[in-house]
Amino acid sequence: MYWDHPTDSEEWERPERSLRDFAGVLASDGRYEENGRSGPGIYAEAKLFGDYKELVQEIGQHIGVSHRATGTASHDVADGREGTVIESIDKVISVDFVTLPGRGGEVVQMMESLRESKKQKEDDDLKWNEITLNGLKENRKELVDEAQKELKESVSKKDTLIDDLTKKNKELLEAQGLVDIEKLVDKHAVEKSLPDVAVTRIKESFKNSVPLKEGAVDFEKAEQDIKARVEAEHKYIESLGTTHSINMGESATQQEEVSQDDLVESFRQMGLNEYDAKIAAQGRV
Repeated sequence: MYWDHPTDSEEWERPERSLRDFAGVLASDGRYEENGRSGPGIYAEAKLFGDYKELVQEIGQHIGVSHRATGTASHDVADGREGTVIESIDKVISVDFVTLPGRGGEVVQMMESLRESKKQKEDDDLKWNEITLNGLKENRKELVDEAQKELKESVSKKDTLIDDLTKKNKELLEAQGLVDIEKLVDKHAVEKSLPDVAVTRIKESFKNSVPLKEGAVDFEKAEQDIKARVEAEHKYIESLGTTHSINMGESATQQEEVSQDDLVESFRQMGLNEYDAKIAAQGRV
C-alpha cells in the first residue's frame, strides 16, 4: 500500500515505487462482502507503518483507497450505463491511499481499529496516572510487601558494607598512625636517654590504643601521651638509682612482686599525677 498513485513520469522512471511512499501492507486477502460496513464491496485488513498510522487516523475519513491492477475489460452496457466493464482482475499491483478514489474505495475498519488502539493507550496511561500508594496497599498488598522486603534487604546489605568499610578504614588508620607514633616515641625517648626496653614498652602500649579523632589519628593527643609515658619511664629509672644503660626488663623481674595499685601509688609518691602514674605502672606486674 502506497501513499498516492504514481504519476505517469514516476511510473516510467521508477515502476517499483519509492520507499518514502510505502505506507503499509494488506494484512488479509480481499473478500467480497454483500453487507459490508460501507455497503457491498471488496474488503481487506491493512497494517500501516510508522507515521502513516497517525496520518491515516487523522485524515482517513477524508480520503479513500484505490487499487492499481491488470485484467480484462470490454465496452458494454451494465446497470443501465454504457462504458468500460471490468470482466476480470488478474493481478493487483498495489492498493493506494488517494484523495479521490475511482470506484469509491474507503478507509473503514482500519480507522476503527486505530481509534480503539489509541483510546486503549490513553485509558492505560490514565489508569497509571491514577495509581496511588494507598490504592496499591488496598488492591495489590503483595506488591507493596515485596517492595518493602527488597528495600529492607538492600538497606541491610548497605549497612553491613558500610560497617565493614568503616572497620577496615579504622584498622588502616591505626596501622599508619602507629608507625608515626613510634617515630614520635623514638624522638622523645632520645631526649630522655631511655633504654631500649623502656622505648619498646611505650610503643607496645599504643598498639591497641591509637588515639583517633573525627576519623583520623589525633597526633596532638598522641604526643601528649608519649611525653607523659616517656617522663614516667624516666622518673621510674631515676627512682631505682641506676644508670640508664641497665636493662629495665631484667631489673623489673628482680623486684619484689607487687600489685598494680601499689605501683601506681609508688609513682604518685615520686611526684607523678594519677594518669602518668598509671601509665608508668603498665607492664610492670
